[in-house]
Amino acid sequence: PRLQDALTAAGGPATNSLLLLNYYNPFVKACPGSVGFVHVLNDHLAADAAQLKVPLVDVYSAFGGDAHMADHICDWTWTCDAQFNDDYHPTTAGYNIVTQTIERTLGYPGAGPSLNPMQQNNPPIQTGPPNADIRLWDV
Repeated sequence: PRLQDALTAAGGPATNSLLLLNYYNPFVKACPGSVGFVHVLNDHLAADAAQLKVPLVDVYSAFGGDAHMADHICDWTWTCDAQFNDDYHPTTAGYNIVTQTIERTLGYPGAGPSLNPMQQNNPPIQTGPPNADIRLWDV
């Protein structure tokens, strides 16, 4: 509630520097029943983003969504690699997908069209000087 109050109060912090990422499902192969849980979680995150008027970065769809998540999960996370103790964090390739999705959502030059269906309802993002090639990180 305090975050919501701070973001929505007149003169509160600028929300143009915040964004919210939803979750991919690292357990899609090991536990197919987890899909419903991830949908519930992502639905809550989408509602929070809409309420707070911050962009939602659709990492779930970028990782393949319902139809293709299992096709990429072993390449884009450490989930299938026993050497890393079934770590569910992204690999370098996975972080590149996340980075590209953030850049598309923010409308960075050369990033391609937004994958975020909510972006049209969000305030413009101030990313720096016009025509600046700003990257969140290089992976």
